[in-house]
Amino acid sequence: MPSSPVRAEDAVFLHAQTVTCPQQVGAVVMLNGPGVDLAALRSSVAFRVGQLPELRRRLIPAHGRWARPRWVVDEYVDVRSRVTEVTSDGASLTSLEQIVGHYFAEPVDPAQAAWQLLLVRAAPGGPSAIVVKAHHALGDSYALISTLSGLFDPEGPRSRSAPGGFGGTGSPPSPGGVWGGSSPRG
Repeated sequence: MPSSPVRAEDAVFLHAQTVTCPQQVGAVVMLNGPGVDLAALRSSVAFRVGQLPELRRRLIPAHGRWARPRWVVDEYVDVRSRVTEVTSDGASLTSLEQIVGHYFAEPVDPAQAAWQLLLVRAAPGGPSAIVVKAHHALGDSYALISTLSGLFDPEGPRSRSAPGGFGGTGSPPSPGGVWGGSSPRG
């Protein structure tokens, strides 16, 4: 399977990570409305992952003292293990903040798809959100924002001229079904 070396500016995060300080970037998308359906979200993400090779990257460790780790792009990503959900036990923003804090304390394993997505279901009257985290070696916060745009934009990923950019076009399965009457706050 073809692979490419991790860029030096990204590899530094593989060396800087510790058990107590995972090297991750992330985003919290606050939702308005009744909520998002997990099955529809997984279906949409699975469709989009096929168009976003950066979300199918998996790390191959370096072999040898001077070798760099390498990325391999898998054909398939187990979206069920990457997209999970939790229900908030409180109706406050503090409850959501606690969930997000615990979620980001757990490191993403770059030897699998180097990202995870968490659907936070609100307690009655509380905030709902989609929380995304990715290993920093996969990219910086600007790359994450660009990838999230490709993941959630109803029109699909946009083509980019940069190497490793988005590819493909097409429509995700029923965006209305994914958002279930909810929409990102903005």
